[in-house]
This record gives sequence, structure tokens and C-alpha cells, in this order.
Amino acid sequence: MSIIMMGLIFGFFIAMICGHKITERHNHVLAKRELTK
Repeated sequence: MSIIMMGLIFGFFIAMICGHKITERHNHVLAKRELTK
């Protein structure tokens, strides 16, 4: 049971990091678009 919990926490942590990088990149693209306007 604890191994499953550790896996869930680890997976959630990785998902959060990946999501943060994606949103960061998305915001960067939006900022570039605002500058070129």
C-alpha cells in the first residue's frame, strides 16, 4: 500500500513539474506575441 502511495505522490510531483514547464513556455509565447503587436 505504501509503495502505491509513494508512486502516486511521485507521479503527481512529476506531473506538476511538467505542467509548470508547459505553462511557463506558453506564457513566454504569449509574452512574445504581445511584444510583436
